[in-house]
Amino acid sequence: MLFMMIRMMMMMMMIMMRMRMRMMMMRMMRMMMMMMMMMMMMMMMMMMMMTTTTTTTTTTTTTTTTTTTTTMMMMMMMMMMMMMMMMMMMMMMMMMMMMMMMITMITMITMMMMITMMTMTTTMMMTMHTIYDDDNDYFDDNYYI
Repeated sequence: MLFMMIRMMMMMMMIMMRMRMRMMMMRMMRMMMMMMMMMMMMMMMMMMMMTTTTTTTTTTTTTTTTTTTTTMMMMMMMMMMMMMMMMMMMMMMMMMMMMMMMITMITMITMMMMITMMTMTTTMMMTMHTIYDDDNDYFDDNYYI
């Protein structure tokens, strides 16, 4: 997995070098590549963390493993959110260059809202799932009386 990531990084570097030939959207492309690199790095770090946690928690009880996995998921979600934000920023910049300010602003805001909502809902669902059992124990008994 790690090797694959490194290889992808190398490829990105190559692409960057090639992009230098073209002078039109050079700066933008470079920025994009930088963002991609950062993302790759983050993903690598996450993978490393995931592997370490799994190795440590296999010996302990199942409850701890579930909690760790949920936390990892949340972290992943956060990472995804960050990536999305970065991408959005890049898009916005590009659009700005193309002189479509208002539309981009509106779209940006809407996208941000959507992403945030989605992430929040997913995290909530995960937490709820961890808290409650699969059975209907969380229903109040007095409800049926």
